[in-house]
Amino acid sequence: MKGRNKKNIELIRQFLEEKQRASTHEIYDWMNENTHWGVTLRQLTNVLCKTKSKFAKVGRVEVKTMLNNTAEITIWRNV
Repeated sequence: MKGRNKKNIELIRQFLEEKQRASTHEIYDWMNENTHWGVTLRQLTNVLCKTKSKFAKVGRVEVKTMLNNTAEITIWRNV
């Protein structure tokens, strides 16, 4: 599993270099569209949170869901 996380970290870094900032869901969608193996939301959040030397939280955005609830989404950038 370590090899896959290293590859995921490198792919996320490349994506954030192009985009500068992105939400967790934007990264999730991009990973699942552009990789053969994909990633679960839990895997992605664990990688982002546990590699603080590579990724930093920039802020949070509150969005409305389809059921009219609110959810907070974290925005990330490269360190």
